[in-house]
Amino acid sequence: MSKLKSINEEIRKLEKDLDEIFEAHGNEPPEELLERFGYIQGYLDALNVVKDELELLIGR
Repeated sequence: MSKLKSINEEIRKLEKDLDEIFEAHGNEPPEELLERFGYIQGYLDALNVVKDELELLIGR
């Protein structure tokens, strides 16, 4: 259960970080940040998949 909580916290942190990046650049970040955004978004997507699988395993 603590692993699921940790994953949820990491997801929220990444989502907040991504929002801050976009807001800081007028919702149009420079090209080099778009590449970094892609990596972060991929990691975020993977965390969401893991979270969903854990929820299925524990019956949520």
